[in-house]
Amino acid sequence: MPRNLNKYLSDKLSAAEILKIFGSIRTARTSPPEIRAGVIRAYDDTMYIMYLPALILCKFGSLQTVFRVN
Repeated sequence: MPRNLNKYLSDKLSAAEILKIFGSIRTARTSPPEIRAGVIRAYDDTMYIMYLPALILCKFGSLQTVFRVN
């Protein structure tokens, strides 16, 4: 997440401000709209990286149930 925050907010905020946003959701929520948009994009990128492998692994379990013999 910090890497993605740097990717989207480094031109608008300093490193200390980015760490402050990373450490507090309240700070992120009360930020101006252009900062919040960067936080949302960084969060989306991070969650995509986390959820895609989990979704793929869950499908293997579903396939096992289809081919299971009683």
